[in-house]
Amino acid sequence: MILLSRGRRNFHDVSSFCSLASLFRHPSRPKENTSDSNNGGNPRKIPLLKWCQRCNISAAPIHQQNSRHQDLDFSGSFVFSDLLKNDHVITSDICDVFVEMGEFGVFPSGPIQFGRLISKICRSGHAEKAWKYFHFVKNKEGEGEGEGEGTGSLVDVRSCNTLLIGLNNCRDFEKMNILFSSMKDWGMCPDEFTHGIVLNHLCKSNRAGDALKLLDKIDLRTTSDIILCNTVINGLCKEGRLEDAMKLLSEIPQKYGRQPNTETYNCIINGYCKLGEVDVATKLLVRMKDEGVPLDMITVNTLIDGMCRIGNIGSALMFFRSTAADTSLSGNVVTYSILIGAYLHTKNVNKATELFDEMLRSGHKPDFMMHHIMISGFVQAGGIDKACSIASQMRKEGFQLDVRDYNILINGLSKCKNSNKKIHKLLEEMNVAGLKPDGVTYNTLIFFSTKRGDISTTNRLFNDMVRRGYKPTLVTYGILIHDHCKTAKLDEAMRIFRSMSETGIRPNNAIYSILINCLKNEKKFDEAVSLFEEMCAGGVVPKSNTYNLVLACLHERNSVEEALRLLESMEENGGKLNCNTLKTLVEWFSSAGQIDKFKRFIHA
Repeated sequence: MILLSRGRRNFHDVSSFCSLASLFRHPSRPKENTSDSNNGGNPRKIPLLKWCQRCNISAAPIHQQNSRHQDLDFSGSFVFSDLLKNDHVITSDICDVFVEMGEFGVFPSGPIQFGRLISKICRSGHAEKAWKYFHFVKNKEGEGEGEGEGTGSLVDVRSCNTLLIGLNNCRDFEKMNILFSSMKDWGMCPDEFTHGIVLNHLCKSNRAGDALKLLDKIDLRTTSDIILCNTVINGLCKEGRLEDAMKLLSEIPQKYGRQPNTETYNCIINGYCKLGEVDVATKLLVRMKDEGVPLDMITVNTLIDGMCRIGNIGSALMFFRSTAADTSLSGNVVTYSILIGAYLHTKNVNKATELFDEMLRSGHKPDFMMHHIMISGFVQAGGIDKACSIASQMRKEGFQLDVRDYNILINGLSKCKNSNKKIHKLLEEMNVAGLKPDGVTYNTLIFFSTKRGDISTTNRLFNDMVRRGYKPTLVTYGILIHDHCKTAKLDEAMRIFRSMSETGIRPNNAIYSILINCLKNEKKFDEAVSLFEEMCAGGVVPKSNTYNLVLACLHERNSVEEALRLLESMEENGGKLNCNTLKTLVEWFSSAGQIDKFKRFIHA
């Protein structure tokens, strides 16, 4: 495309641009008669200055080129080629300029440049504009058919593939289907790239069955490799259709004239491992060996991960050792990450540390993911000091911890005594690194401050959390309400409870029970019963502990009939009386002469 202005440049006047009209015509089109009988034979003016201004470019280089080579068939190639450079941004308005240029016969120089233009328009976030311009050019081609006019053959299979990719990236699957169907109407024969794009789209859309039907219609003997079969097999495996994937695997040699490769088997092995059928996945290794298909590290790591997922960590390590002894596949960082993470998950810190040291001796350097797995694993296993040491070493090696890592460390420290200073140090490190606490950070800090009984810090953190736009969770509200009720600050607890509706979070049985219990302890029995009724009206099903709390309140109010109705509701919802409530109710109903009515609820 036309060169962007580099600094300030002087534009020629419009009349000087008019003489360049012939330079912008596509080479496949004959030069039009630029005289117009209606304007006295004046040359037809191209709005070049307007295009240049809207694209923030200068037409001076084009004018200079023309002045040196008067007979050069320059076309619009120069205009489009410069805008295709990486530092040029294609806006929505520039896309409209392309259409206007086309109305004057200015088009890309050929299908390759046209395809690159369509690709850049899509990557600039204007797939809809790319679609419109693509069809505008195609229609112009149609206008010239049989007349020596049109744009030539800019729209070919390659440019269609480019637009298909752009539409797929923005998930406009409807237009993808339309374009793929139109290609056949235009007499175009989709190539292997077209089929690859469409098959990949179908599989990612959970339509592996449709992809399989399309695969049957493709002559794979004309393709360069087995990638199309692998795409469909992978799609079938992700949908859990392992039997169909195995059937296709067996049909590949005879039906499609190809031999399954390592990637083919990796897809199926991964599928079985995800379903927990590691034994079946392991048997496929024998089939690979019989067919002469080599294993790679993806095969090995997939099986090790599958074994670890079902708890067979020992078998995973044995498989790793035997594979390393029999082949050149001695493991990589991913292998060690899987094994170390699995051992840490079972809190086998010694074995995890042993494997980590082995990895270092093997010359494998830990990557960011390995560090994250170890930080998380050691915290989970109760080794917070080791996790902090790894984080420190990670920073020395040039790795930057992310918010997730800091949250894991803060959470681990929050469960330890006398860790306040260490937590504040981590928060300071986050600030220096330019990282801001997120909702998880705030929830952890709120829990930590409530555990320490620091109610003022709890309130400050909660208010700061809301102010920063982080949405408190049900757990956050539960912690706050429980903390205020525990410190006899019922009014503040109720205020927080009422604020939940503003964030769209519905209280659960646990939160209602905390408040009802607090109201009971404050001898506000009417309010406790009223809150229970509000809870039921809101669709929250009471649990046994809540029923027992409310029955205690009704006993204090001596509301026998209400208690009997509540017992009926309790029986319907499967609630049970605890020992203390049962004893209280027997005495109460006996003294009230209602013991016969109560007897049928005793079994509950």
